[in-house]
Amino acid sequence: MFGAGQSSWGPTVYGITDAANAGAARSAGERALDEAGVDGTVSVVEAADGGARVTDEQQH
Repeated sequence: MFGAGQSSWGPTVYGITDAANAGAARSAGERALDEAGVDGTVSVVEAADGGARVTDEQQH
């Protein structure tokens, strides 16, 4: 695990890791939820590697 945090909009807890450790991170998250008696979902996703694009459709 390279980092972890909690969003103020969820609450969402997240971790940052590489693909080689994604399965272990998922398992650890699921165990943590079970041990705490908290209902939740653990998802492994890939981050977008580009920023947002804003276009003005009237110019096309």
